[in-house]
Amino acid sequence: MEFLGARDDVAEQMREFDAFVLPSLWEGLPYVLLEAKAAGLPIITTDFGGVREVIADGSEAIIVPTRNAQALADGIVELMRDRALWAERGARGAQAVRERFSLEAMVEQTLKVYERAMRA
Repeated sequence: MEFLGARDDVAEQMREFDAFVLPSLWEGLPYVLLEAKAAGLPIITTDFGGVREVIADGSEAIIVPTRNAQALADGIVELMRDRALWAERGARGAQAVRERFSLEAMVEQTLKVYERAMRA
């Protein structure tokens, strides 16, 4: 393992990964999952904080309980054994980022919030 410090080339670095594993116990909105999804990486993550805001359902990633090393290991092994699942999860995650988190989608969602507020 190598700690790279602050980087401005995260997207390029992630293209070198085979998969992305996030075994966090807590965070707010895990932006790093959006970066991993945008890179088309299959993701295994623990179910903490804002994970469900970034990952809509189990079709985009394998989500396991926090503090369960065996479930995390099982998720990794499941992906390693099933290359079709590996590719499918990566592709679905990348598509979800384009659909829900692109600049256009974010602007559209923000406008809807303002429209609802103006009607209230």
